[in-house]
Amino acid sequence: MTTTEHRPEANRQRGLTLIELCVAVALLAVISIMSYRGIDSLNRVSERTQADSQRWQSTAAFFERFARDVTQPARRPLRSADDSGNPAGIAAAVAATALTPQARWVMAAAGMRTLPDAHALPSWWGRVLPPVSTGQSGEANFDCPLEFTRKSMTGYDEIRLGYRLRDGRVELLIWPVLDRAPASTPDIHVLLEGVDSLRFRYLDTNGLWQEVWPMAGNNDMLPRAVDVEVTFSDGMLLHRVFALPS
Repeated sequence: MTTTEHRPEANRQRGLTLIELCVAVALLAVISIMSYRGIDSLNRVSERTQADSQRWQSTAAFFERFARDVTQPARRPLRSADDSGNPAGIAAAVAATALTPQARWVMAAAGMRTLPDAHALPSWWGRVLPPVSTGQSGEANFDCPLEFTRKSMTGYDEIRLGYRLRDGRVELLIWPVLDRAPASTPDIHVLLEGVDSLRFRYLDTNGLWQEVWPMAGNNDMLPRAVDVEVTFSDGMLLHRVFALPS
């Protein structure tokens, strides 16, 4: 009679050693880190793409709104705050536009306004002003480097608009009345964010670009075109030229 010997060690499955287990854990950790970095990179690209898309949409909307406003200018006589058409106030307003940028900076630092209290406003008024800061100038400062009167959508009324840069945001100011009193406050709409500088230039009848408007002796004349230059905080610069109706 033949007997079969059972060898437990031959049938028993061989387990992992400590070294093999450590290597497996290390490989798993490396794979996990690589996967995390890949997913994180994809998320960053997605966020950047979304941010760029939103900025381009906002930029396109800004230029579209600006084109709609500046291509419908309204000519109107210069008026003071009391609607008297004070020639002295008008002359002071025109003289204020002729100030050098350095003089305007000095006046702004001293808390002086570039216009007398009469607030005689040309139909198209372009100035060189320092950027408005909430912390320095307060909420009551509504000065704009570009301010003008445009026709309403119906064509029967006129509205007063202003464009400016404040705290890195391009704002559109809309006044409820044309000839506003000192206490009048506009509605403010943010059009662009993350902007470092906003610059306007105006094309005269001689084909020369001017930093201020109106020019001396041409109080009611509109520029032939306006050039808008926007510089974003990341250094990207955009500018467009809009022709005004003659």
